[in-house]
Amino acid sequence: MVQELGEKTGTSPLKERLSSLANTISKLGYCSAILVSVSYLFNKIIISNNFELDKIILTVSDLSLLFAYILHALTLSVTIIVVSVPDGCYQ
Repeated sequence: MVQELGEKTGTSPLKERLSSLANTISKLGYCSAILVSVSYLFNKIIISNNFELDKIILTVSDLSLLFAYILHALTLSVTIIVVSVPDGCYQ
């Protein structure tokens, strides 16, 4: 009897649906991480400088400030991905 139960290697319909849902959630997580990073950089570089080209150029020219903005955006992205992507789903 134990051998009969152990021979079934197919996936159940519930497991297939959950796997599909996990893939969808992970794709949404990756997309939202990119969107949050881009919007954060847009806010810090363009909106904070009131859309003035001279101030935007000064902000982009300051490499330490730009690096800090990019590092914070990357930190936000990683946090969103870690929280949103289900365990065992790495696509």
